[in-house]
Amino acid sequence: MPDLSRSIPTTKQPGLRASLLKITSALFLCFALLGGWLSFDLYRGYEKVLTDVSYRAMQRSQIIGQAFRTEILAADYVLRDVLGRVQEEDLVFPDPNPDHAQRLTRLLKEKADSVPDFVSMVLFDRDCVFAATVTGENTGVRSKPALCEARKMHRGPGPLVSYVSGKDSASGHSVLVLSRNLTSPAGEFLGGVMSVIELERAQSRFDTYSLGADDSVAMLDDAQVLLARRPLLANAIEKAVATPEIPATVRSTVSGTGIAMQRDVDGRERLFGFSKIEGFPFVIAYGFDKAQMLQTWQRRALELGVGYLTLLVLAVLAARAHWTMLLQRDELIAGRSALQELATHDPLTSLFNRRFLDGAMPREFARSQRDGTPLAIIMLDLDHFKHVNDEFGHAAGDEVLKTLAELLKNGTRESDLICRFGGEEFIAIMPNMTTDQALERVESWRKQLAETPVVYGDFTIRVTLSAGIAVFPDHGSSPDELLARADEMLYKSKREGRNRTSVFVQG
Repeated sequence: MPDLSRSIPTTKQPGLRASLLKITSALFLCFALLGGWLSFDLYRGYEKVLTDVSYRAMQRSQIIGQAFRTEILAADYVLRDVLGRVQEEDLVFPDPNPDHAQRLTRLLKEKADSVPDFVSMVLFDRDCVFAATVTGENTGVRSKPALCEARKMHRGPGPLVSYVSGKDSASGHSVLVLSRNLTSPAGEFLGGVMSVIELERAQSRFDTYSLGADDSVAMLDDAQVLLARRPLLANAIEKAVATPEIPATVRSTVSGTGIAMQRDVDGRERLFGFSKIEGFPFVIAYGFDKAQMLQTWQRRALELGVGYLTLLVLAVLAARAHWTMLLQRDELIAGRSALQELATHDPLTSLFNRRFLDGAMPREFARSQRDGTPLAIIMLDLDHFKHVNDEFGHAAGDEVLKTLAELLKNGTRESDLICRFGGEEFIAIMPNMTTDQALERVESWRKQLAETPVVYGDFTIRVTLSAGIAVFPDHGSSPDELLARADEMLYKSKREGRNRTSVFVQG
């Protein structure tokens, strides 16, 4: 690089120094404006992520809460049915008539059997003494005074629902108790009926929910006691926890909702959506892991920051010498990289394209032959994708394709190759993967997609996928044969009703 200070003496050419100063000032001003714009853009992106995730957290907490409320109301229907079949004189202990006692026991058993979650059902008198039970045993047992008093004071239209710890329950197990009162025309408490659901049943329901890798869902009562949680933290269940803390606006309403960024009981920071189960003292808290939900935004911020600093360095170097040449060279390199990217990747989903697949398939097949390892070929296709484009528009369809692409990328290993074959069809090449492993992977994708709505503007779009699997060496001895059999299985899934996975079976 030539030394400008020697070739152009600054003492004899003050205009050059002034020009360089102006150029330098202009560059710094431009970069200051660019930095401000980038900061504002990143801030807007951050707010959008929070808004989108807040909506999803609220939606999921409401859906789970509504499911629990529906189960409680179904159970309450049985309680009301039982209550309509008994009179004050039925609530007597000890029952002087054995036949009458057996009739009440049969009634309770018949009704309890109609609700799988019921562990027990009990008729109690005005002193909360058990007059009849499902098994005919434990009659004469009296509820704890505090529980009895709560029943007598209950005046709401619905059932009284409460959490009772093992040390306070008659069975010695932690339970959720639903009860309804029998009252006189004057409103006098005469006794009632109650059902008992062990707390483990609520935890079992939580264990069936599909969550993100670092997300959580919890059910708490109004006293911040953690009743159920996934992932399970056994040492925290049935204990009062500080987090997730139910917002006061949720706690004080009949069916309130709220959003809060908090540190969870396991120490991870999450964005929670809170939803109180309408009419009952329970709150559902669904939390999205903060680190996970900001991962894409942080990656973009890092990329923009690195790009910004790179440009700034280049600008400083360019102010000293040959910046035009360096800029042109960088643009040429960037252009080549972009062309290479376009040649092998699908521009919409960033997955590999069909051209890349045509070159990669023979290589991966040859490697599996050489190493003696299996090679799974998976063909996937979105069900009724044309309906999505027709009903919501092609832009919404593109969002659905990108959502599926992200799901596929997040669920793959470094060695796996995911390609967009064309339209709504995708192909996954899975080296060293058996048939059972491939089926497990595809089923995971299929269930996640079915349970994850795609939000586009004001639309919530639900889609499913069908898939076909063929695995070397069991299902084919050449790349074309494997692809053909995976394709055959894909269309078998379509024919048999869609939203399913078919594996090639050797005839």
